[in-house]
Amino acid sequence: MRRVRADWAGPPPGLAHAYGYFGTTLCGIRQHGIAASPYPWVPEWDDACPGCKAAADLIDDRWPVDARGEKYEREMLPPPPGSDWPPF
Repeated sequence: MRRVRADWAGPPPGLAHAYGYFGTTLCGIRQHGIAASPYPWVPEWDDACPGCKAAADLIDDRWPVDARGEKYEREMLPPPPGSDWPPF
């Protein structure tokens, strides 16, 4: 996947954030301990943060259409135990 889910202690419940860089989410949350998880972040899922989705759309718009998408797919891991993520 192009993006992975952000992981940290105490994220807002019911909202999945995409990991940005250097301990931030794509929507701009900066908090000690934010890291990239081994799990995907998919903007089409119901629990995807709208701010992260808007930032992801802006980033994607900078790439040529044929360079977008899952051209460089990697192995997807199953959701963490007890997760309410949609199955993939």
